[in-house]
Amino acid sequence: MIQRLSVFLFAIVLFSPAQEPVIRVNTRLVQVSVIVHDHSGRPVADLRQDDFTLLDRGRPQKIAFFSMYAEDAARTASVSRPANLFSNRSGDDVNIPPSVTIVLMDVLNTHFEDQKQVREGVIAFLEKMRPEDRVALYGLGREVRVLHDFTTSPERLLRALAKYRGRVPIELETSEANPPDSTGDDDFDTFLKGMQEQMSDFVNTDRALRTYYALEAIADHVSALPGRKNLVWISGGFPLTLGTDPLNPNLQSSSTLGADPLGKTLRDRRTFIEEGLRAARAMSNANVAIYPVDARGTRIDRNDTAASDARSSKRGIGAFNHTAVPVDQNFDTMGQLADKTGGRAFFNNNDFAGAIAQAVDDARITYTLGFYPDSEPDDRYHELKVKVNRSGLDVRYRKSYLDSADAPLRRKPGRCRLSAPW
Repeated sequence: MIQRLSVFLFAIVLFSPAQEPVIRVNTRLVQVSVIVHDHSGRPVADLRQDDFTLLDRGRPQKIAFFSMYAEDAARTASVSRPANLFSNRSGDDVNIPPSVTIVLMDVLNTHFEDQKQVREGVIAFLEKMRPEDRVALYGLGREVRVLHDFTTSPERLLRALAKYRGRVPIELETSEANPPDSTGDDDFDTFLKGMQEQMSDFVNTDRALRTYYALEAIADHVSALPGRKNLVWISGGFPLTLGTDPLNPNLQSSSTLGADPLGKTLRDRRTFIEEGLRAARAMSNANVAIYPVDARGTRIDRNDTAASDARSSKRGIGAFNHTAVPVDQNFDTMGQLADKTGGRAFFNNNDFAGAIAQAVDDARITYTLGFYPDSEPDDRYHELKVKVNRSGLDVRYRKSYLDSADAPLRRKPGRCRLSAPW
């Protein structure tokens, strides 16, 4: 009797209308925003889907989705809707731009005297903002501050910037302290130099990690926004590696850090490649392209001519005999972040307003390629490559994506949090 009742109740539950079967369908569409310019830096607007080849880990993928956005054409074709008429159709709202721009003023890694020219450059850009430009202002010190979120109003941005006074970057000044004066004791002088190197490395490591955490926090903050996001990161930057001779990365500097206080050992070598890749991937997942701008502008390297010539030759710009050359420290860090995310780096230029404007202009003509991965998700980062069947073109795009079946969880920011405007 109990068995029959159990079977009967099981049958009721199994065939109850309230327990209708649920069909779940998951699709994984990977979208890649692509910027294409000719050899003169002009955007290319006549490419078709067949002109592109998209590779996932070296394997060609079928482009299932293709679109090209031209800002001028979209503005010309825009039609005002009747009052109180709304639509949720993708692309139907012509007032939503395909990209937005964040201007990040990095006072953690920028000398106080350079912050003044950065501020003047940002003001110059804001005063010439076009009505269709959508811009946000962020500041990076010990934490990320949202000075003003995205708006098309230059007046609001200028008012927010007026309240932001920056800060004296004690961390940066500490890391660049002058070497101690000689005491006359070679061993003790070496020990003091080693202690200073240790303090400098500690502070530089803290700056680098805080900056990478900040970039991840920004990526998390804007990840829900559709379309391409441009991050103009105006900064003095930080080294990609510590404990090496800048002219010979394979030769470590000597210091006196070891079991014997006066013994001579090799300085520890520290790289930030892994942290940089993690930040770049977070940016790529959020469809953010980084545009680093060297806040030092055109600066003079006052080191000896031989060191200047060595740096110039290494960069491939030719040796300079008894002439000034731009400071190129920290270029690798900024350049790699730009390359990995599909942005562009600006060095040796005092035109900060022009650099911001060029970052905004990059998205005037944008191609979007979409494909469905042909393999099961493996929760790993996949390398992307985009080719165009024309020679002499500069093609920029994000270099990877996370192949996950689930939507990425919102990351908890590390040591650098993002705070709202005051």
